[in-house]
Amino acid sequence: MSSRNRNGLAVLLRAFLLFFGYFTMENVFAYSYWGAPIGTFLYFPSLSKTCMIAITLVYFGLGFRTRITGNTRIPRALQIIRYSVVVAVTISYILDSCNFFLTLAYQQTPIWFNFLTRSVVPALFITDFLAFDRGEPMEKLDIVMALALPLFFLAYTFIYIMADPLSMYLGDHLYYYFFTDLNIESVAAPGLDLGVVWTGLILFGSSLLVGALYRFIQVKTIRGDGVEGRTES
Repeated sequence: MSSRNRNGLAVLLRAFLLFFGYFTMENVFAYSYWGAPIGTFLYFPSLSKTCMIAITLVYFGLGFRTRITGNTRIPRALQIIRYSVVVAVTISYILDSCNFFLTLAYQQTPIWFNFLTRSVVPALFITDFLAFDRGEPMEKLDIVMALALPLFFLAYTFIYIMADPLSMYLGDHLYYYFFTDLNIESVAAPGLDLGVVWTGLILFGSSLLVGALYRFIQVKTIRGDGVEGRTES
């Protein structure tokens, strides 16, 4: 496949992702916790999806620039940011999929809409990461960047609680990927009580595993066809 056709596919995929991503973000902010949009980011999947749309917008613009100029250099830092976001999106994808199927009988919104926002959109983003503008594989030390969003999520949550102590009382709307209470129970799995420490260890451990898996895939599939800081398109 020619580089121009490859670039065209990348731009088209990102256009679809952003189109469907609009409905994802509408769903994310429609249920802002405690009536404040910033409270939405206390929900790890919402945080990762917001970052996913933001980084896709950047790469969509870079793809258009490549079609005009024929070549675009992508900073290594941006590639690492994209890597950290795709790790978080993958973790959220797994969590959302489990939650979706466990609560399938209780869905209040159309099933196709939940499937679109929770499965199709993240799958498009992961496909984009693995197939287009890959650059150089991540270095071994770069795997640590897989923890970037989980660490931000942890810090953001505790800062939010310190600013508003009453926010830790979430009633019956606790999910197992919240850090806002010492007794975390899942709506999808009643009785599941992991606590902050175990929840954090699972989130961080799974992020490192997914990050290592993506690096392994990159090392095995990128064979000199990606120049550091430059698109393949």
